[in-house]
Amino acid sequence: MSPSQALLASKRTLMIGQTSSFVGRFDGQLGLNVHCCPYYKLVPISNGCPYYCAYCYLAFVYRKFAPFIKININYDTMFRQIRKTVTHSRSKVSFNMGEMLDSLALDHITNLTKMLVPFFSGFSNAYLMLLTKSKNINNLLALEPNEHTVVSWSLNSQYTINKYELGTASLSERIRAAKLCQDHGYRIRFRIDPGILYPNWQAGYTS
Repeated sequence: MSPSQALLASKRTLMIGQTSSFVGRFDGQLGLNVHCCPYYKLVPISNGCPYYCAYCYLAFVYRKFAPFIKININYDTMFRQIRKTVTHSRSKVSFNMGEMLDSLALDHITNLTKMLVPFFSGFSNAYLMLLTKSKNINNLLALEPNEHTVVSWSLNSQYTINKYELGTASLSERIRAAKLCQDHGYRIRFRIDPGILYPNWQAGYTS
């Protein structure tokens, strides 16, 4: 199987399994002179997501050897690892579920937000970051929001979405989903990631 065939197959195949590690620490170091605030990666789903973002650095990672999206369902281990991490932290700690996957793309299948959003409401110093390019917010709107869950949309110009972010929600759909979540009581966040230059890009990013 070629790398491109493996990539296509991986987007259409779900595998149910387990993992020994749901939580991984990112120290914030992006280079010799570049760094950001440290956080923890939360990875209940591994091997990618169903979207076809052309620039994704994870697109071909392990695709030749693991052409599937893996949903890890030993959730007791996940909750135990989160709780242990929070308990041993002396300051506020963030768990980013969008570092290795789109947080909401498969939420209608996994129902992870139905478990995680109420779970994080029980902490005083822990926060769940849901990073997405989707409009898949039905589960979120059915839950009681809390200040420990932040729903974050990655935005781009519609030209960039059409050309490089295949399968994702449109710009207007993302903004509408964010407004619905905000009106429901969630904290929301936007980021432009990545910014891509193209002819007349200034107009595309301001429209």
